[in-house]
Amino acid sequence: MLLDLFYTLRQHGVKTSLHEWLALMEACALGLHQSSLTGFYSLARAICVKDLAQFDAFDRAFLEAFKGVEGD
Repeated sequence: MLLDLFYTLRQHGVKTSLHEWLALMEACALGLHQSSLTGFYSLARAICVKDLAQFDAFDRAFLEAFKGVEGD
């Protein structure tokens, strides 16, 4: 599911690099996502989005990748 998010971000024009993706995975391994979908959303957006203009594209990609998943 997380890899789907990476590809969906790229499809929506969010230029997430492999380096940023690995940083996100490391942050998750450290528990910085607070074991919640909302925490993961905030963490992923902070790491993967480099330009404010990409916030909307990130939101659309996140919703698409996690469609049907129950939040915290």
